[in-house]
Amino acid sequence: MKTTSKNAKYLTYKEVSESFVVNRQFRQLIINDSSIIVGPRGCGKTTLLKMLYPLAYHANTSDKLRKLYDEMPFWGIYIPADTEWKEQLEMIRKSDSEYSENLVITLISINILSSIVQCFGDLLQISRDLAKESSKCDITISDIDDIEISLAKDLIKNWRMPTTVVPTLYEIVQYWTVMTYDIGSMLESNKYNGPIFDGYSYFMNYAKSAFNAFEQHCSRLSFCAKKNFRWALCFDELEILPENFRQHIYKLLRSSLQNVLYKTTSAYLLSDLPDSPTDAAEGQDYSEIFNWVYGEESQKEWQSFCKELFNKKINGFSKLVGEYDLLKGVKKTSYDGKDYIKGSPTYDIFTELASKDTSFNNSLKQKGIDPQDPYLEQQKEWLKKVKTVAICRWYHLKNREMSPFYFGEELLYDISEGNPRLAIKILDEIFLEYNKQNGKKTAISPERQSDIIIFLSKKKKRFLENYPNAVIEKDNKRFSLGDLINIIGSYFSQELYGDTFQEFPKNTFCYDDRCESILPLIKIGLELGAFIKLQTKESREQVYKLSYILYPCFNLPRRATVTKYAYLFDILYPHKSNEDQTKLDLQ
Repeated sequence: MKTTSKNAKYLTYKEVSESFVVNRQFRQLIINDSSIIVGPRGCGKTTLLKMLYPLAYHANTSDKLRKLYDEMPFWGIYIPADTEWKEQLEMIRKSDSEYSENLVITLISINILSSIVQCFGDLLQISRDLAKESSKCDITISDIDDIEISLAKDLIKNWRMPTTVVPTLYEIVQYWTVMTYDIGSMLESNKYNGPIFDGYSYFMNYAKSAFNAFEQHCSRLSFCAKKNFRWALCFDELEILPENFRQHIYKLLRSSLQNVLYKTTSAYLLSDLPDSPTDAAEGQDYSEIFNWVYGEESQKEWQSFCKELFNKKINGFSKLVGEYDLLKGVKKTSYDGKDYIKGSPTYDIFTELASKDTSFNNSLKQKGIDPQDPYLEQQKEWLKKVKTVAICRWYHLKNREMSPFYFGEELLYDISEGNPRLAIKILDEIFLEYNKQNGKKTAISPERQSDIIIFLSKKKKRFLENYPNAVIEKDNKRFSLGDLINIIGSYFSQELYGDTFQEFPKNTFCYDDRCESILPLIKIGLELGAFIKLQTKESREQVYKLSYILYPCFNLPRRATVTKYAYLFDILYPHKSNEDQTKLDLQ
């Protein structure tokens, strides 16, 4: 099995299909309704959209996926955006041209129409390939060529393109490509003779005429007709495009067109935005597909996904990295006896910690447990709950450097937290270590696994700290995403390692409107995977956690459950009194 940590945008449909692992999100996406895939960068949004395209369908060799594909009631048309495109749009907007706004609309519309025609061309090419392979096919390659010419002539006529355009789908795409170059040169010469779209509704009028023409000319082609000429326009990286276009797409979620759906992506829920960009109702007009780990159920699904992915790459992966066991990481020893009783590693850690940590000592006494003999059967459940916190504090007192907490199968799955690109990066590093063994298949030590995770954690943190434009400014004061991450991470670290032992140190934070000025950084952090939204859409609170991949930078351990949250305002301004808790201002 091939795996790659590259952005799926740069992979062919065949490459995406070869490495694809079916998940719940894909099953949700192929349902017959409009959808928004929500999640940070790298979580697989582009992969999911590209898997709806006919070339991905045709390249598939999995029986399991084929069955799902056969149930999919539409063909997806992948419509990409990229940073170069964004720069061109910004350049047009900044120009003094009287046509600047319409040129922006035109450029976006051209990209959509080109994607539609490209999809038509790929469907016809697949039909040619199938005609070559089958001796019983009633349609010849020559027939398909004639169909393409007839279709192209109709598109040229309906779209009022110059009659000099050669009637093939390839030449139509080339015509639109030249138009995009002409728009750029127009800004320099102030001359442009190409088409002008003066409203976003125009591209849908053009698209409808294209879909009607395709159905009319291609109804005899079984592969083209496989989805009954239903389509899903799949807009990737919508955040790159102008705000008014995004608003238009969100409004289209309530579209009454019977044969067109909309599939798009977002880094955050529409309901979390201060001003909802659409009156479309989630659950009625469209569905939101959560593509990250936001709770226990989604965590189990992600672990199952990773287990299949990792074991396809490395046979026997589970044995290679072993189980997650915090005691094994800090004590570097195995213990198979009864835990918590005298003589066990946990008992020894509790005893030593109680002798050095006054606050932990007092907590034991409050529970009726002798600090010099820290085991009481009646309080065993409490001891289990505080075990992770106690081990971390014990290790921190002995060693101030980064902790070796990051190893074992379960942790290696969890730390990538719904992000396939990060999961594959981890897998690639483990695979390099595996290859060094020359086929011996010896277990990779917890220390070496921790080194790999700590390296990736530092790399991720540097990326976030240096991300361009991830900063807010007011009155010549700057506050960056890196500043926000460091304050939040240090707060959670202090909760765990501070002077006061806490049974349940806070490890999540809640946003409220007192921090309204910080919202742009929260949004960027969600998009880049610095923060993870935990609460589902049913919750009234907006609760987030620091991404697991950043935990090593703050010596935070994997926690089986999410505990209490702190208000972001209190994290940023710990010394403010209740009377002072007004809206946050940069200070």
